[in-house]
Amino acid sequence: MANVRLSRRWFRSTGPDASEVVVLLGSLGSDRTIWGRQIPALTDSFNVLHIDHRGHGDSPSYPGPYSLNDLSGDVIEVLDDECVERAHIVGISLGGMIAMDLALRTCARVSSLAVMCSSAKLPPAQSWTARARRVAEEGTSAIADDVVSRWFTAEFAARHPLAVKRMVSMISATSSEGYAGCCQAIAGVDLVPRLAQIQQPLLAIAGRGDRATPAEHLELVASRAANARLEMVPGAHLATVENDVMVNDLLRGHLDAAAERSARGES
Repeated sequence: MANVRLSRRWFRSTGPDASEVVVLLGSLGSDRTIWGRQIPALTDSFNVLHIDHRGHGDSPSYPGPYSLNDLSGDVIEVLDDECVERAHIVGISLGGMIAMDLALRTCARVSSLAVMCSSAKLPPAQSWTARARRVAEEGTSAIADDVVSRWFTAEFAARHPLAVKRMVSMISATSSEGYAGCCQAIAGVDLVPRLAQIQQPLLAIAGRGDRATPAEHLELVASRAANARLEMVPGAHLATVENDVMVNDLLRGHLDAAAERSARGES
């Protein structure tokens, strides 16, 4: 699709001589607020670029259906616009799918990737097309409570009702057109046959209690990709919020190691 211009926001490093870029790609129905605990933990050493998917956050929506190729192509256009030749890609859920597709499409531009609470294939496709139809007919507010009920464990939700309320409001504010189009993209995703072609360092972070993308999905990714490791964290789907401290530690270790390899001229 031509003339897609996504919203993006830079968070510049506070550290000296930071040259490496980390790109953050969110989940279906999210905006940059899901990364609120990660951005300060990264910007002491990295320049961070957050990108909103079509119809998400501040990005305009476009008529669907979309494909994963469309969504990863959007990210490539942003990188071109921002003159980013090479970056570390960090994605959660839908963002993780896009991260893997970017690693396959444009491997020379992806230094490393971190894939959280995601999947290389998330059947059944009919459930995603059905969700797309419902959202198109009734709006995102019709599914927001049900979606967020799978994002967090019951214990976290009970302790943090305001966080749950904010996530419900965030999904409800997402464009129905954009959300439905991304559902249709997920329905068509099947990266499993190509996982072995991913050569970049890959950190897979799975939630032990994730009902939206159960841990076995990332176990498969980590077992097939050439240079991957799997880390399990307690909690459910939105690990960036429920398990922010552990996620931050894992991300920093992964990204620091990848940056050191890049500085030595290693792929």
